[in-house]
Amino acid sequence: MSDTNTLISALATAPGVIVPLIREVPEAILRRRPSPDKWSAYENAVHLSQSDVAFRARLELILAEDEPFIKVIENSAEDEAGAMLEVDLDESLERYVRERASLVEILKQLTPEEWQKTAVHEAFDHYSVFIMFRHLYVHEMHHAYLIEQLMLSKDWDRDMENEIETLKQVYAALNRNDVEAFVKDFDPQIVRIEFEGTPMAGEFHGIEAVRTHVEAGRSTWEEGSCEPEQFTVVGDKIVVSCHVRVKLNDQTDWLDGRTGDVFTFRDGKVTEFRTFADEQQALEWAEPRS
Repeated sequence: MSDTNTLISALATAPGVIVPLIREVPEAILRRRPSPDKWSAYENAVHLSQSDVAFRARLELILAEDEPFIKVIENSAEDEAGAMLEVDLDESLERYVRERASLVEILKQLTPEEWQKTAVHEAFDHYSVFIMFRHLYVHEMHHAYLIEQLMLSKDWDRDMENEIETLKQVYAALNRNDVEAFVKDFDPQIVRIEFEGTPMAGEFHGIEAVRTHVEAGRSTWEEGSCEPEQFTVVGDKIVVSCHVRVKLNDQTDWLDGRTGDVFTFRDGKVTEFRTFADEQQALEWAEPRS
């Protein structure tokens, strides 16, 4: 590909291929990483949607300086740790489409001399405006391929059977008052949130705070159990309908009711654990928000 019109056309039409592809990824696997050090489809989508700003800034630098130096763009430690999962995907894709249209109009105005203007790149033997935007196109198609590969893979446990089995063991540990086993599959940075109106209401961050919270709550039981009755997978979350029947210390009456728990998983570990007053509230919170 050496013709600028062909390259501009490819860049202009790319969102029309990539955005529908992302929308095709099932919610059950959209946020799930294939391994701890590999991005999910969601993260690949957010990443590629952010590229135009960086390449437009590079263009301005190359056109403005006689001997511009282009540094390698490194992925941040935060992004590698999962920060892009907190970015709104709909807003990212809308911005991607909008910024791409703007970029295409800029590229249409470049002269042949500007397309061939060169720069010194930190990692590449030679570099020009044309190579840079060919790089942008190849880069986003690479991430689009990764998204499609994740979507079509036969390796997914699409029903999160392993995670559900983990949660069954979590509740069994709680019922036998084995707090260490209860938190065994929790991420060190787990967030625990219990709804207002309960004796243990609050927000707790980190494995030690959650362990203390669970120990304090469980110590109020004289006897009883919290039995999971139904597991519902919602993306990277599992909503659990629980039947709670507990007699507290120094009490004669039993507390009997149902709550909804939501567990968020990443790389096989629980990263967030929320409790709601009922299953419906839990499901409403867990549903993807546009």
